[in-house]
Amino acid sequence: MPRPMQRTNGLQCPWSRDQIILVILEITWESCYYTTTLLTSPLLPLPPIFFIHTLALLLRISFYYNISASDPCTPPAGCCVFKIRKNYVGEDRFCSTCKKIVPGIDHHCTWLNTCISRHNYDAFLLLVFTNVFGMAIRVFIAISNAFPDLFAPLMSDSMEPRETGYKMMWVSLLVVSALMFLSSGFLMAFHIYLCYINMGTYDLLLKIRKDRMEKRNKKGVVPEENV
Repeated sequence: MPRPMQRTNGLQCPWSRDQIILVILEITWESCYYTTTLLTSPLLPLPPIFFIHTLALLLRISFYYNISASDPCTPPAGCCVFKIRKNYVGEDRFCSTCKKIVPGIDHHCTWLNTCISRHNYDAFLLLVFTNVFGMAIRVFIAISNAFPDLFAPLMSDSMEPRETGYKMMWVSLLVVSALMFLSSGFLMAFHIYLCYINMGTYDLLLKIRKDRMEKRNKKGVVPEENV
């Protein structure tokens, strides 16, 4: 019987379903955003916030590639590594998807198709943060274009929609961006909480499961004086 193949990184085939969906959605929505921006604004000058959003996008792509292309079992190269959770070690556990023991595993991310471990957790947090930051900027831009009267004193003429059709496009982008901002914000808040209690995702799930089992066992115990 052939031995199951170990996954080295998230870019190794086969890709997961969630990973493929994420890439398709990212390309689709970013294309819609930039197309709508260029259609509703003159080519020059583009508002400064447009370039801030683009910078956040490039950072997000950089962190995504850094996590996906690296082995979660291998420490990152370089002497100056940004550490957010310095005191967290975590247990080494076997990942049934990657078919290997991952040091300090936090969880296996199906969207990245790789494990989040002690070696790439900081890059993962930065990825989530830049995603929330980028979505917040996109929500602001969408609101300012869909409802220009709200931000008229703050925005330039280049960001005012020229036709009703463009306004509806911005409203659609606003809805999608708001949903993505809320979901990403919830994920960031959850991991900030994990950093605060110095635990990993898998550790917290095991603790919750253990506490529930203890409560059930206590409910099932009959006091001796009532027997």
